[in-house]
Amino acid sequence: MNYLVLILSLFSLNSFSKLLNEDDAINLIIKLEKTYSDNAIIKNYLVRRQNNILIYFMPDEEYVFGAPGIWGQASNDGRIFIAGGVLKSIFFTEETFLALICHEVGHLVGGQPAGASNLSFEGQADYYGANVCMKKFYKAYPTDLYKPTFFHENYLIRCRDVYKSEEEIRICIKTMQGGLNLAVASALAIKDIILPGPGINEHHITPRTLEGRDSAQCIADTFEAGAVCDLNPNRLIDFKKNKNYF
Repeated sequence: MNYLVLILSLFSLNSFSKLLNEDDAINLIIKLEKTYSDNAIIKNYLVRRQNNILIYFMPDEEYVFGAPGIWGQASNDGRIFIAGGVLKSIFFTEETFLALICHEVGHLVGGQPAGASNLSFEGQADYYGANVCMKKFYKAYPTDLYKPTFFHENYLIRCRDVYKSEEEIRICIKTMQGGLNLAVASALAIKDIILPGPGINEHHITPRTLEGRDSAQCIADTFEAGAVCDLNPNRLIDFKKNKNYF
């Protein structure tokens, strides 16, 4: 498929993303849990860490622990809690929700840099979510990949410069747009007056690795970076030895 046909198909067949409802959220959670539980390498890795990935959806909670802008929380025993407030934001399309839960999975298996609890820091969780988790999900469930979506033209240009197949370009675009939507929703939730955008690349350098959340723009940029870095979606990182497992 040439790029002109691809552009037309993306815009004409996928004009608008479907907003998230509770059934959609639960269905995506079940699929993502299955994606990880069915992978023998990941399962053995989690067993060595004495945990498993279990995602709990709390539809009656606006935010996790009542903290504005916090829709997800991972604990080092493998549990992930997702708040139902995601259903109230117009930015939470299915790819945005996937970006959120993949970010939380990234805390569990994203590797270094990480804290004493073996949970990857926020930026690393974003990168893992984009570079590994979302790719893994869309390759396992191509039907979800071809669901309607909206996206910024900059993401199409960026993704087609890196990838050649329609599948890879779509995964890349959905990952970038999901990350941007998540960043915008987060900024609005905490009443940040500066909203992120595509292709800005903030390039803010800190003197040391940040453990907590960075700016909304940095979140969007990290998802962009993870989307275009074509690494093995089955890779894992040993926290103690900082060794890659494929």
